[in-house]
Amino acid sequence: MGGVRWRRVGAVACAVTLLLTGCTGDDPGDSAHPDDPGPADTSPLAEILGWGMATDGVAAPGVSEVERQQHLQVEQLVADCMAEHGFEYVPVSLDDRRAGPFDEAYALDPADFAQQYGYGVTTLTAGAEDERFLDPNQEIMDSLSPDERAEYERALWGPGAAVDPDDADQGCRMRAEAEVYGVREPDDRAQQMERFAALFDALDELSRRIENDPRLADSEVNWTRCMAAAGYPGFTRPHDARQAVFDQHAALSAQSDPDPDALASLREFELTLAPVDHACREEHVDGPRRQVAHELEAQFVEEHRAELEAYRDWMSGVTPDD
Repeated sequence: MGGVRWRRVGAVACAVTLLLTGCTGDDPGDSAHPDDPGPADTSPLAEILGWGMATDGVAAPGVSEVERQQHLQVEQLVADCMAEHGFEYVPVSLDDRRAGPFDEAYALDPADFAQQYGYGVTTLTAGAEDERFLDPNQEIMDSLSPDERAEYERALWGPGAAVDPDDADQGCRMRAEAEVYGVREPDDRAQQMERFAALFDALDELSRRIENDPRLADSEVNWTRCMAAAGYPGFTRPHDARQAVFDQHAALSAQSDPDPDALASLREFELTLAPVDHACREEHVDGPRRQVAHELEAQFVEEHRAELEAYRDWMSGVTPDD
């Protein structure tokens, strides 16, 4: 998948996944509830958008087969183009690039995730290197002399940043992405995004409706009592526990030289708090919230089906002319 498209996804993901899993932490959960022993049905929003559900409220949009094939098409075009320049380039699948500790963590059962990673705040560092995946093309570049490497990178990326498939100086990577995904100037991307502003506002409102639904009041009280009984008093709503970890981590990260002892203490706090939080939510919150969320999401999908389908198709690179 092209870098342009990943940036586009990242800019809007939370606006949608807030309803799929809850960016602030109140996710439906995948575990069965005592009053609902069967497996959780797919969220109506997740179903129409074709997105999966990640562990414990961490949003991870799924990758469709179309996107996998588009990525491979780009990789093969890059390899062919680089060969014309006299260089070797090895196509790498999207699944190979994505495989890593994050995927392993998010594939865990929610209870196991909480036990091993807490909320993933201090335990899963964004941008962490995956030592198991060694990009063969990085190895190729590392084997070249400085002059050869400069030529390799010039052929791959081009001397300029403009996305223009007709530019003879354009690098193989951007030419391939332009051929597969089309050329979109920054202003065009912003205009395309603006098309969905009303949808994102409606999704925000839906989130507020779910979180403030009076049918969830008793479950939140029961969650609070459960947390207090386990030694964590003072939390009043299910997202408060996770948010406490986020806030403390944000405060530490804002420091120019964070105290390593404070970070270690916060990590220990996260790893002891999250399993208790998960158990209390699983017992008292997940089932009722899932029922409310699915009901309100189903209504939302019927009212906004056209906009949701348009957004889904746009995210997948499908245009009305395709």
